[in-house]
Amino acid sequence: MPLCVLKVLTDQDGLYGYGCASFTLRAGAVALAVDRYLKPLLAGKAADRIDDIWQMCYNSSYWRRLP
Repeated sequence: MPLCVLKVLTDQDGLYGYGCASFTLRAGAVALAVDRYLKPLLAGKAADRIDDIWQMCYNSSYWRRLP
């Protein structure tokens, strides 16, 4: 099963995270969606505002209720 594992970097030394963004049958499509849409949406956001980032992504019409 192909996985799309990503590393989220911040502007703070040593502060980063890993996540699995896979949809079992479409890892390539997920990687493209993360790179093309999610990355620009999150770039520049404060890493310590986790609730705000979650709400923005969850309530976004593009990402709502998708894997």
